[in-house]
Amino acid sequence: MAELLVSSSTGVMGAVLTKLAAMLSDECKALKNVRGDIEALKQELEAMHGFLQKMTNVEEPDHQAKLRVRDVRELSYDIEDNIDKLMVHIHHESSPKVEDASELVGIDAPTEELIKWLKDEEDESPDQLKVVSIVGFGGLGKTTLANQVYNSLGANFECRAFVPISRTPDITKILGSILSQITMKEDAIVTAGDQHEVISKIRDFLKYKRYFIVVDDIWDPQAWEIIKYAFVKNSSGSRIIITTRVTGVAESCSSSHGLVYQIKPLSDIDSKKLFFKRIFSSKEECPSDHIEASDEILKKCGGLPLAIISISSLLATRRTEKDLWNRVRRSVGFAFGESSDHVDTMRRMELPYHLRSCLLYLATFPEDYEIERTRVVHGWIIEGFIHGEDGQDLIQLGDKCFHELINSSLVQPLSIGYDDDSDGDVNISPKQNNTSHLRSLSVFMYHKQVLSCVMEFSSLRLLDLQGCSFLENHHLKNIARLSQLRYLNVARTPITELPSEIGDLQCLEILNAEYTRISVLPQAVTRLKRLEHLLVSLDTKLPDGIGNLKNLLELNPIIILTYSLDFVEELGEVTNLRCLGIRWLSYDTEGDKAYKEKLMSSLCKLRNLQKLSIWLRTHESIGVHDFLPALNSIYRVAVFVPKLWKVLREWLKSLVKLESLSILLSEPMEQEEFEFVGSIPGLLNLVLCIDGGLSKTGHISIVRPGFQQLQRFKFASTSYGAFVIQEGAMPVLKDLQLYIN
Repeated sequence: MAELLVSSSTGVMGAVLTKLAAMLSDECKALKNVRGDIEALKQELEAMHGFLQKMTNVEEPDHQAKLRVRDVRELSYDIEDNIDKLMVHIHHESSPKVEDASELVGIDAPTEELIKWLKDEEDESPDQLKVVSIVGFGGLGKTTLANQVYNSLGANFECRAFVPISRTPDITKILGSILSQITMKEDAIVTAGDQHEVISKIRDFLKYKRYFIVVDDIWDPQAWEIIKYAFVKNSSGSRIIITTRVTGVAESCSSSHGLVYQIKPLSDIDSKKLFFKRIFSSKEECPSDHIEASDEILKKCGGLPLAIISISSLLATRRTEKDLWNRVRRSVGFAFGESSDHVDTMRRMELPYHLRSCLLYLATFPEDYEIERTRVVHGWIIEGFIHGEDGQDLIQLGDKCFHELINSSLVQPLSIGYDDDSDGDVNISPKQNNTSHLRSLSVFMYHKQVLSCVMEFSSLRLLDLQGCSFLENHHLKNIARLSQLRYLNVARTPITELPSEIGDLQCLEILNAEYTRISVLPQAVTRLKRLEHLLVSLDTKLPDGIGNLKNLLELNPIIILTYSLDFVEELGEVTNLRCLGIRWLSYDTEGDKAYKEKLMSSLCKLRNLQKLSIWLRTHESIGVHDFLPALNSIYRVAVFVPKLWKVLREWLKSLVKLESLSILLSEPMEQEEFEFVGSIPGLLNLVLCIDGGLSKTGHISIVRPGFQQLQRFKFASTSYGAFVIQEGAMPVLKDLQLYIN
């Protein structure tokens, strides 16, 4: 708790110092008479900030230090409130490395045994539903084992789902996730309804299908008693895997007592293999003066994979520091006692202070909650945890921090859960709690009573309502009361409109309304002068006046021909734009000429544009050069087209800074097209997805002259094919991912 207090204080203090620096800039001419006072305040706060940074390295601050940290935090909140109010007044006046299967250790034998269990035995009905449980204490790798089996057998089933539970499961959310995965419809969770309705939908869908479900980390048999009603006992050979820490739960969930797999700790050989592989690649590369310390550390880990991974991640970046190894050896207790928490504490203490704040921010999400990276990074930025020099892209800096946490094994990709003293199951009322300093509010688990009082929290900077299925239009009626709001997220909710009062949120920087039922944004959105990121659904139309949003950095894909010519022309006035998506859905009619001219003119003015996504539903004769200029600033491109036509290849060739390219083709790719991609001189990252397969011959040759700088290559195809890789091709490739059929 002390660490959370210090890190949150550091974050808000950093935000205050950034704002004071902005007030001292030449742009704030209205404050020229008080610049001396602002400078003096800034110097005082910098001294306090230094104290907070020093306290981040103290594992257990004394009581007096905690009081000082608390007072500095409260002072920072008060100062930030007054700065924001003043700036609004002035405005009105002036108006990781991710683990793959090859990195796992000691997993092959358990995987083979479980697969054997899941297959049909001679004395049982071949098509009956079978439920297998994996049981063991935390950190032994139950989830990893289940995931390995899931990936190994998944292709043999018509539909499948992998759902994490928790100590306090939200059954409706879990059922909605199952429905979404088996139907492969992202909006299934939002439209799922109550538990009985969702169970009925799942049963109807699974009735005649062979399915494979993993229910991960069940604590309470009562949760299973509800969830299991969704799974039809058909005669299709379906399979279910349960993971749990409780033997009684495992036995009650399984088809029979003989189908409970007791996961075991790693052997000494596998423990050493995992430990040294993560730090030195092999034991032979470990310095001789580290062997004694490593043996003692591994003995205390007791074959617990989580403890081994945690400690090896801590030591990997400082492998030559003997003092650190000895300190870890003395600090680690016993793997089956309290050492897991202690190891996590040590790893957090070794992080830079800004990453500690970023990590602790994740504790605001419920346990076993799947968190989108973009959502997290936006939150970090609004909270003031991400700082950059003038002109630096904060989204890129935030992504870098995210991957640093992954590489430290403190964040698990795809499924991230953290324990928190106050999880999503809370009842907040402004009449019962002191909310004067409430800066961020994220609502989970569909609490209607929270939504009814959100507009009373007048100091809110961040309001995250993503996935709230009970959110209705009237809940946002008085949004203008939140005058300091900088981040509003209503993605994946059933709302159909935003109120016109949203234009009064003059501090708003990020607006996320993706996957909603909003058909058109109100005209008032164009009054949001500080808006930087505007994310909406594809079928949500933007109003004219987009040119007023001078600070806009990111704009979702827009279907050009559905907008007015004035809108297309105004697009060129958003000169700070860094990321843009364009959909051109036309077969080149005479009426398109005016749009091409306007779009070409506008894009030529976007000299800061770095990332461009293009959807073309047209034919080869379209004049791409008529509306897509050669922009020297672009380094990342995504194209979604039937084929990589010659005119499109010529345009790609004109992008001299192109480093990252994603291509999705709906028709087969020919050797000529692939060789062109290989000839792009500075290409570092390539994602290639093909619906139609590999050429007429069924294979593609990767020849030596091509892809000389390529480091990461991801290929996906719905049809079988073959790559013939010549010796010397792709010489610096680091990451290769292949997904066939």
